[in-house]
Amino acid sequence: MNTVPMEQFDQPDQPKPMNQVQRQPKPYLDSEHYRQMLVRDGERRFQEWHTAFLEHQKTFRNATQEGVGKASLRDAASQDNHQV
Repeated sequence: MNTVPMEQFDQPDQPKPMNQVQRQPKPYLDSEHYRQMLVRDGERRFQEWHTAFLEHQKTFRNATQEGVGKASLRDAASQDNHQV
């Protein structure tokens, strides 16, 4: 009868050489889940862009309603560009 020494169980597993490692299959997404991911990403990007646009529009409208000169509009626009 072959027995295994107990010391073998006390030691952590040693990494196997790469040629002996079994590769697990990559988890692939089906086309519907991939499409849903793209739609969510597109919606997120649009919200980011639209929020920035509304802030720029608000700054522009406030500056024009106050009757401020062109120099102040230019300053407000340059401040918006530097915040990115």
